[in-house]
Amino acid sequence: MFIEDNPIYLLDDDKLNRRKFAESLAQSILNHKNENCLTISLMGKWGSGKTSIINMVKDYWNQLDSDNIIVHFNPWHFSNNDNLLFQFFDILSNISGKEFTDYVNTDNLKKLGKSLINMTSFSLNFGLGSININPEVNNTLSDEETLFSLKNKISEDFKKLKKSVIIIIDDIDRLADNEVQQILMLVKSLADFPHVVYILSFDKDAVVGSLENLKVYAPEMFLEKIIQIPIVVPEIRESQLDNVVASYLNDFYKNYRNVDETYQKDFFDIYSYLRLFFDNLRDLYRYVNIITFYFSVIKDNVYINDFMLILALQLFEHKIYNKIKDNPSLFLVSTENQKYDVKNDNKDKIQKIMELRSKLSEDEIYSVLLKLFPRIRMYYRNIDLEDSYRDWKYNFRICTTEYFYNYFTLNLDAEDLSVNSIEDLFNLGDVEKISKMFLEYDRNNQTKELFDIIINRIRDIPNENVPFFIISLIDIGDQLHLPFNTFFDKRIYLSRIIDDLLKEFENNSERFNVLEKAIDNSENSLYVAVEFLSSQDFIYNKFNYENDRKDVSEALINEDDLEKLEDMMVLKIRKWDETDKLWDSLDLEYILYSWEFWDRDIDVAKRVHEFIHEGKNALRFARGFRNINSTVMHADSPSEIIQKFNLKSMLKYFGSIDELRSKYVEICNESLNDSEKEICNSLIKQVDEEYFTFKSGQKSGAGTYICINCNQEIILDDNNDVIPPCPKCNGVNFTKSNNNI
Repeated sequence: MFIEDNPIYLLDDDKLNRRKFAESLAQSILNHKNENCLTISLMGKWGSGKTSIINMVKDYWNQLDSDNIIVHFNPWHFSNNDNLLFQFFDILSNISGKEFTDYVNTDNLKKLGKSLINMTSFSLNFGLGSININPEVNNTLSDEETLFSLKNKISEDFKKLKKSVIIIIDDIDRLADNEVQQILMLVKSLADFPHVVYILSFDKDAVVGSLENLKVYAPEMFLEKIIQIPIVVPEIRESQLDNVVASYLNDFYKNYRNVDETYQKDFFDIYSYLRLFFDNLRDLYRYVNIITFYFSVIKDNVYINDFMLILALQLFEHKIYNKIKDNPSLFLVSTENQKYDVKNDNKDKIQKIMELRSKLSEDEIYSVLLKLFPRIRMYYRNIDLEDSYRDWKYNFRICTTEYFYNYFTLNLDAEDLSVNSIEDLFNLGDVEKISKMFLEYDRNNQTKELFDIIINRIRDIPNENVPFFIISLIDIGDQLHLPFNTFFDKRIYLSRIIDDLLKEFENNSERFNVLEKAIDNSENSLYVAVEFLSSQDFIYNKFNYENDRKDVSEALINEDDLEKLEDMMVLKIRKWDETDKLWDSLDLEYILYSWEFWDRDIDVAKRVHEFIHEGKNALRFARGFRNINSTVMHADSPSEIIQKFNLKSMLKYFGSIDELRSKYVEICNESLNDSEKEICNSLIKQVDEEYFTFKSGQKSGAGTYICINCNQEIILDDNNDVIPPCPKCNGVNFTKSNNNI
């Protein structure tokens, strides 16, 4: 029983009690007798039933045998052909019937359409007079004709009509931005003929978004000027949706379940849980089609009620579904999960999984999980359900170890990051929730994949949500991670994403406002904001790298506003210094550089000297100057992880390389944990390799020399001795032992 998600065509097919609404709309249009052009909009979200209502309106007119002329123009059929306007006038010119052709010269309609094929530009705000046509490729109009004169001729013809021409334009929200513009131009200026009634069907948010992309001033007000009668599709009442959902699910249930004395009870039992998932008919149609397809394949190995419910989780609560699939021991009985201490731990895990819900409430998702996996009741109450296990196994229940995996042999989420999860993220309008999802992806090692998707789909983030993403990334960006074998590092990704998000704003003032709020609210990151502001400094050539500026038109904020934000960052950095957070930043090198450049009142170099003088603080300092990268190898070769300290930058805060080395040799003699030892030894080794390298054959002073290749020691007693090749590996590069320096 597959369901086609198609609109209905007849009034008698209505199952949502919208018939009266359609009839009232149809009759109101028939009652319109004014000569002036009338534009009606039927607005609703995708899948809300706009086309079905239009079809019922047409059916009403057919039943009344209305003599009005009905034209249904679907621009989607001609999308991307660069001739949308021509197709519209071509359809009008082919209206048959003497009631039209006796009054309207259809050749003029064709001529108007052809003249617009080579239209080079126009402005919605200025109407017909703004249309530009290339005369070299368009000779449709005669020398004495203009678009104005041709349109006026057609308008005079339409005045003579004895009946209305009702033009229905559907699926406007599926068009490209420039095509939406053409349709609105058509209705507003090109074809606003007398005795014409337009019915425009679209999702208002989508059309407003297109107008915003086209830089139309005040798009909502612009729509109001075009549309005289805006009508919103009525919402489906809960009772209406209940009846439809119950009907379809009952039909499916009958096909795969023996109708016996327990049939009605069992169906009602599962229906009360499934009903929680359906908000509209499109949810229902998608669910019924998928479960019909899958259940026919594996119906002999699963219990129908369990499978219906787990599939609903897979479609509508995919995060929870994946957690169930990946953590069977948490949901299935074992000797371990009956222990008291493990029960408490597992209860916490179940609570965290339930927090991943996106559609259901906490009580609803708990009831669904408990229905599928009765064992989780043990985590909340001190009970034992062992006696029921035999019945569960007999009925192929999902809660048994024997049949659990049968329910996951067909998986809808083939990609690591599902489309649904990305849509959930993009539609968030709350900074805290966005940050929570970013950090969750990061814990799952999916940050790079997520960044790639965001960069490619930046325009899919609703405009009203863009500020929240900027605020979130500036607050938590430093906490996110990328694999070391990634070609581009995290800094490059974050810079690109922040820049692209800011470009979604129309002007520098709007960008400044959101950046001001983001910097003011940030508590967990410094570098993301520092890097962005530094990139703007570079555009304004504040670092004096060249004699003249870069192209300042590329700047995303004004220079005065840039200084205000930098002053805010200085205060933020000082606060982090006071609370000791600054010195644990892995991007300390870059933050200190900008701090020195921006702060006019503090000697940053002196502050660094004060900090690294105390105890092991020099190790914290060094960590912020270490870059971890990987070599880019061939596909069949492993990447090599390389950790290097930027010694050149570190030397700014030490008198010499000898002073730097001596400082870390001194620290190495203290009591260190493994992490501290690793930093200290790595840094000294790099210093020796880059600044204190001796070659075999070179005369050198007395002392102990260590082979860089194998750590073999060579002791020289005479100042005139020549360093020989390593006796162990024949290596030629040596460093001098720490004890000699």
